[in-house]
Amino acid sequence: MFRKRRMGYWGIIALLLLTMNLSACTSNESIGNAESGKQKNQQNQNQSESDLERLTKLMQTHIDKNLKYRGKESVKGSSDEMLVFYADVPEGTDAVRYHLNARTGTVVDAVSGSPLINVLVKSPNLNDLNGEAYVSALEELVTPLILEKGYKLDGKLDDSFVGFQGDGTMEYEVTKPGGLVPALCLIHVEPFTKEVTEEGEIKASDEVADAVSVETAEMTNYAMQDADATLEQLADRGYQMIEDQSFETELQPWGKITFVSGYYNENGVKQSVYHILNSDQTVTYTLPVVDTGNDTFAGINAIAFKDMNADGKKDIQILSDYESAESGVHTSRAAVYFSTWEYYTVLPWYNDLLDDSGHNDTIINLVKEGRRIQGQISPNSDNTEIEKEIEALASLICNEKFLHTGDLDYAALGESLLIFSQNSAADEITLAGLAGQHFADYRKDTLSGKKSLAGQVRQYEKLLSQILEDAEMFNGIKYEGGSMWNTFNAYKGLDLQIELNRYVSNETLKTDEEYDTYSWLQSEWKDFKKELQTAAKNKVIGNDDYSVDLSDDQAEQIKTMEKRLTTNMNELLKLMADDPGSTRLMQLVRDTFYTEM
Repeated sequence: MFRKRRMGYWGIIALLLLTMNLSACTSNESIGNAESGKQKNQQNQNQSESDLERLTKLMQTHIDKNLKYRGKESVKGSSDEMLVFYADVPEGTDAVRYHLNARTGTVVDAVSGSPLINVLVKSPNLNDLNGEAYVSALEELVTPLILEKGYKLDGKLDDSFVGFQGDGTMEYEVTKPGGLVPALCLIHVEPFTKEVTEEGEIKASDEVADAVSVETAEMTNYAMQDADATLEQLADRGYQMIEDQSFETELQPWGKITFVSGYYNENGVKQSVYHILNSDQTVTYTLPVVDTGNDTFAGINAIAFKDMNADGKKDIQILSDYESAESGVHTSRAAVYFSTWEYYTVLPWYNDLLDDSGHNDTIINLVKEGRRIQGQISPNSDNTEIEKEIEALASLICNEKFLHTGDLDYAALGESLLIFSQNSAADEITLAGLAGQHFADYRKDTLSGKKSLAGQVRQYEKLLSQILEDAEMFNGIKYEGGSMWNTFNAYKGLDLQIELNRYVSNETLKTDEEYDTYSWLQSEWKDFKKELQTAAKNKVIGNDDYSVDLSDDQAEQIKTMEKRLTTNMNELLKLMADDPGSTRLMQLVRDTFYTEM
């Protein structure tokens, strides 16, 4: 991938800041030249200090009046220099850190890298927005920039999001039209300065291409394939429109639209696909494809547009007929597409809950069942008992299928919070923790009467809990902590509970002679231990691209951490050496040591 950077006015300011570290003229120059050089350096230094004062005042005006300039940092993969700001806080309290891009003027959260505001150009202030409000505001800024450059989005913007780059830009995976097959590529978007930079095309490896069947690839690419297509073009591609289930209606945020139902027939297997056409009668949105296993789509029983979660938005309900690939028996299945304003989200566990209730025969019964589920989660319309809501939501999500498979895509924890409750990082941490407890309770019942295996699992859980906690604590220091890291840790705890259950079920990784999970873990532990020792000794973590200076207390903490980890890892490796069933647990620890942001 190639990075395109240009030097603007604030790039010059960044260079001026660097002159503070430049030495004066060499001694063999004339006295006159030396004096002249000193004057120029002094002027540059004064200019840099003046610019810093102005930038600091802008940060205090737009973000927090108590902010102070603390130094400069670089961001991995970016040539832009970031100025660090945070306020004085009481001892024991973490300060909220901000980075200001000296070239562009964009302010980002130093932990997540999410852009908040630009202090040099007129822009909205996203700093006070959380959850859905922040995402919606960002979508309004970014989506037009992507589309104006001729790129296409595969589904909703959030599905194309790759990550915050830390310099104010965001990376997206988009489609670049042209040619027989549209190309996937990565772009960087700066929401405030409106810069859109293409980083390069994405080419699938031969191994991935061999592993994914043609049928599966086609079924997951309908949104990309059919973007902006007319009905005639859809028909040319083999799309079979179901006319009596296609009609004009109104949906937010588009207004009047044409809802088109239909299917593709791939090698005798029908896959339902639903499109939303705009006033130009071209596809503006395609609903997410619902996983139906090996069953085949056989027809539509009913479609409606009712609010299923009491948020005032029209959701989409579809009752379809499916034929079992094994028995040939026909069953009715419900699919609810929840509106998140501009896009629609599917919750697999919720659809299963509707089907298992037996109330998926008519739209009326389906809506009644949906309201009953909503009442279980939020009995009070004022949403004042958030903790109880999250507990109820966790109980519904953690059904037999989720507890058996541990499929986090099936659970869709973050999306479920967005649809049914609050959407803060703290709530997601709570939900992940509650889900982990459900897995632990499920495992306890499974181990009933199996004393030897139960004892082995307890050993693993004790060691792994301590190892993961220490490793993540170091990673938290390395990446400067924050609410995002707390959420990451919560999911790591849930991962542990899921993998312990898979261990009990004797699920192992598929390995071959060239892939030795145990040796790989030993190697990663060796590298991680060396990183800990170096950090404690030098009081710094990282390299030239990214580094964090450590306090004396942090260095001592890491030194103690390294000793504890060494003891626990020695015991864990000894336990795993003769246990071929522990490969998934090995992978979990290895991934923790290998964490990169």
